[in-house]
Amino acid sequence: MLDPSKIGTVKPKKERPTKQEREAEIEAALEAAKGMKLKKKTEGRNKPGKRIQKKQEAVARVKRPYLEQKIQEENISR
Repeated sequence: MLDPSKIGTVKPKKERPTKQEREAEIEAALEAAKGMKLKKKTEGRNKPGKRIQKKQEAVARVKRPYLEQKIQEENISR
């Protein structure tokens, strides 16, 4: 059934986080990703180049949701 108190009312707008809040959240996530300890694995997997690559992938994995959200916001505004 319809609620008579809801008829004719306006839905409240969802508040978006401010740019500063979003940047602070991204920075915190990046610091957490950079501070991760990598496990010592078997021979050949612990080469310096592969270690650097794993760290970069971890940072990219953390940034991905924020970038996707930014792209969606741009598409909606167009």
